[in-house]
Amino acid sequence: MTTPKQEKRFDYKGFPCVILFQPMGFRCGYVGIPKGHKFYGEDYDKLDIRCHCGLTYGAMHLHSQDDADTYWIGFDCGHGCDGFDVAKAKELYADDESVMQQMAIMEETGHYAVMNKVYPVRTLEYCEEQCKRIVEQLIESEVSK
Repeated sequence: MTTPKQEKRFDYKGFPCVILFQPMGFRCGYVGIPKGHKFYGEDYDKLDIRCHCGLTYGAMHLHSQDDADTYWIGFDCGHGCDGFDVAKAKELYADDESVMQQMAIMEETGHYAVMNKVYPVRTLEYCEEQCKRIVEQLIESEVSK
């Protein structure tokens, strides 16, 4: 099974943020909630956090991250309203034959072309901004305890 690749990790106002690039050409963004925050360990689907298509992830572990006492929440940009960053996927997974074969099928069938003609590719910068938006809401939730 092919795993996502970390495209960027950064800290924003004391919260770790990670952007993972998925093998088929889209990004997911995550924010780490530290122990002691009122949303630590809460079911992500019950949180009132606004971000790209809503939260789709919540767990005590995030791929390739070793942060202790951190609850990760995140969103993905692999929805029906999202394009695919085919060039970046080819760059990051050039040495993965199975990914390249799957991508070739998606190109041959026209899937990537159709989706990218209609829907925007969610860039690294877009995902960074979404992570920052999540952090701002987490900070606001602490202020309004």
